[in-house]
Amino acid sequence: MIVIPKGDFKHRYYNREFAIPGRPPETKDFPPVSQTGPELRPEYFPGENLIRYGLDPMNWNGAVLLGRYGGCFGVAVGYFFDGRLIDDERFYEEVRGIGRYDPDGRYACVETNEIRIEWAKNGDDELIGKVTAKADITAKVRALTPLHGGARMFSEYAISGNELRGESVYTAVIAGTTVINGGHSPHTGRYLIACDPKMGKEYFRLCQTGTSCQPQQDDKNGVYYLKPLTAGEALYFSAFIGSESIYAREARDAGSCEAVVREAESVYCSRTTLRGKGALAKHAQNILNQQLSMSIYYPYLKQILICAGRPWHLEGNYSVAGWDESFSGLIVSYYDLPELTKNQLLATHGDERMGLIAIWNAYVKDKDKETLRRHFEAYKTVYPSDNTDLIYGYNDVGKGMDDTPMREVWSGKGDLYSLDMSCYKIAGFEVLYRAAKELGLDEDAAKYKEGLETLKKKFNEMFWNEEKGLYMNRYVCDLSWPQTISPTSFYPLFVGVADGDKAERLIKVLLDPKKFWGKYVIPTLSRDDPEYGKESRIIHHGRTKPFPPYCYWRGAIWPPSNYLVFMGLQRYGFDEIMAEFAEKNVNLWDIELELHGGTCENYYPETGLRTLMSHKHQSWSPLIPLTGVTVMLDADMWNDYDSISFGTVAPGEHEVTDMKIRGDRYSVSVNDTETVLRRNGRVIFTARGGKCAFHNYRTDPADGVEFDVNAKSPLEITAEHRGKTVSTSVPAGRTHVKF
Repeated sequence: MIVIPKGDFKHRYYNREFAIPGRPPETKDFPPVSQTGPELRPEYFPGENLIRYGLDPMNWNGAVLLGRYGGCFGVAVGYFFDGRLIDDERFYEEVRGIGRYDPDGRYACVETNEIRIEWAKNGDDELIGKVTAKADITAKVRALTPLHGGARMFSEYAISGNELRGESVYTAVIAGTTVINGGHSPHTGRYLIACDPKMGKEYFRLCQTGTSCQPQQDDKNGVYYLKPLTAGEALYFSAFIGSESIYAREARDAGSCEAVVREAESVYCSRTTLRGKGALAKHAQNILNQQLSMSIYYPYLKQILICAGRPWHLEGNYSVAGWDESFSGLIVSYYDLPELTKNQLLATHGDERMGLIAIWNAYVKDKDKETLRRHFEAYKTVYPSDNTDLIYGYNDVGKGMDDTPMREVWSGKGDLYSLDMSCYKIAGFEVLYRAAKELGLDEDAAKYKEGLETLKKKFNEMFWNEEKGLYMNRYVCDLSWPQTISPTSFYPLFVGVADGDKAERLIKVLLDPKKFWGKYVIPTLSRDDPEYGKESRIIHHGRTKPFPPYCYWRGAIWPPSNYLVFMGLQRYGFDEIMAEFAEKNVNLWDIELELHGGTCENYYPETGLRTLMSHKHQSWSPLIPLTGVTVMLDADMWNDYDSISFGTVAPGEHEVTDMKIRGDRYSVSVNDTETVLRRNGRVIFTARGGKCAFHNYRTDPADGVEFDVNAKSPLEITAEHRGKTVSTSVPAGRTHVKF
C-alpha cells in the first residue's frame, strides 16, 4: 500500500506529449520544469517493486530495480576480453543465442561467447546475479541509472565499504490519456514528478560475494566492481531495493546465491507453457524466450512491453512503432500471457496495418470481450464503416517498406492504388464486423458487413490482373499496370478475397522459382525483377542513405511479409505448401541462430544470412519459426464458429503441447502413420493410416463432431464426444466429415 507523507513538499513536474505509432515528438529533453501540476495520488507510484532483467533498452546485460515509490536503480554486467570492454551497445552485438526467460521475471539468462549471466529474483526486494566465465575475462559489475534519456530517473550512487549503495527520491508517473487521432495515438497530460527529498527516499544496495574486490568509482557517479575470472570461474552478487533497512540485511554467500539461482531455474523449467518437438515446432519455447528478452519498461506507460528492437530505443525515447509491436502481440497471444498480450495490443492503438489482425488472433483464443470492446470503440475511428474507398498514394504503396521499387517513381505516372494497404483495410473491416457480432452490436455489424462486401468487390475489380493471374498495384492516372511485384500480391489470400480460381493461380506464381520460390523464401521482390538485389538510396529524415544490395526491400526476406503470406495459405488450406513453407522458414531461422546467435530483422534470400541492414535481434523475427508451430495447431481466425486446425502433411515426427485456446489446453502429436489430438491431457481424437491435416474442427453438444480433412491415404478416425467414443473411415483426399 502506498502512503503519501503529509507535509509541505515541493515537486518538479515534467510534462511531455508522446505519439504512437511513429517516433515521439521529443527524444531528448522535457519541456521546462514546472513547480505546479496535478495533485499527487498513490496510484501515480508503481505500488510494488518491479525487479527484472533486461527492462532497460540501453542495457541488455543489466536489470532494473524499480521501487514501490518510483526509486529507480540498475545493475549491469560487462566484461573486458581481448583488449575490449563489452558493455551496453557492444554487448547487444555479442549476445549469442536465445537465453531462458521466465514470464514473471523470476529467472533469466543471457550468453555471449565469453560469458554467461544468470539472474534470479528472490522475493519482492532482492535480485541475485551469477556470472560464469567461458573464457579468461575481467568482469565489470556496475550500478547505473536505468531508463535514462527522456525518462530522467533520479538515482545517485556511492561506495560504502565493500558495497555499492544508492538513493533515489520518490518519483511518480501520470500515464496520461490515449486518444486515436488520424492514425496516431497521442498520450496527453503525461507527467513525470520528482518529489522533494524530504517526502522520502528509496535505497539500493549491491553486494559482491565470494572473493572480495575493492569497488571503484568513475567521474560520472558510476560505481562498479572489477573482478578477473578464469574460464569456468563464477562470480555472484546480490542487489536489494527498499527502505534503509536493507542496509542491515545479511549479505549472501556464494552457496546461498547458487541455491536461489538453481531454484528459480527449476521453477522456469517446470512451468506449463506452449512447447514443441520435431523439426517444425522445436523453437516453440525459443519463440517465447526471444519475445520476453525483447521486453522493456516504458516509464510513461508504466508497463512492460515488447519493443520492436533495442537499438530503436538507445536515446531513451521509448517509442511504440505500431505494426512491430502488434506482431509481438500476435506472437505472445499463443503463450497464455493475457495481461502482456492485452497491454501490448492496447499500446498499438492506431496501427492500421497489423493492429486489428493481431487483436482478432488473440480474441479467438482468449474470448476477452471486455478488451475486445475497448479495441472496437478505438478502431472505429481508424476504419469508419461508411468509408469503403480503396487506398492509394505514394507512401501507402508498400507502406513501411523504405526502398521498395513497387512505387516505381521512375515511371512518372504518379500515385498507385495500394494493394497492401487496401488488404489491411479489408482485414480491418472484417475484424470490426466480427467484433460487433461478438459484442451484440447488431447495427454496427450490419454496417461493417455491407462495407466489407463493397470493399471486396471494388478490390477484385481494381487489383486483379487476369493476364498475369496476379493481384497487382495499379496506377491512379490511367489504371495501367506497373511492372514490379512483391509478396503483397499474395496478401489477398489472408484477407479471403481471392474467389474462383484466383487462389490457385496465385499459388502458381508463388511456387515459380524464377519469381518467389527457392531454397529460402520468400524474397520481398520477384527474383526476375531488374531491381532484385540491386543497391538503392532513400531520403530519410532529410539525409540520403545508401542501401547495399538486397536491402532493405529489394529481395531481402522479411519475417512480417513471410508470415502474412503464410496466413493466406492457412486460410485457404494449402496444406502441402504450408508444410514446405514452414520447413523452409525454420531452416532459415536456424542459420543465423546457430552461426551467430541472431534472431534477425531480415535475411539475404540467397544465403539465409543476416543482411548488412538488419538488426541482429528484432522482435518480429520469431514470426518465421512460428509458422512451424501454427502449421501444426491453431485456432481458426475467420470462422463463424469456434474451431481449430491441427495436424500436418509434413514428413517426420512433430509435436506441439499446451496451446491454450478458449480455456482449454490442446496438444497435437504426429508421425508418418498417426495424428493424435489431446485436450487438457486427454486424448479426444486419433487418426491412423498416414499423414493428414484437419481444419474447422469443432464439437457441439447436440450436433457431434465436424471437420474437414486432407488425407494423404485412407484413415481410421476415432473421436471422443460427450463421454463416448465414435469412429469412422475417411478416404484419401479432401473430405468433410460430420458424425
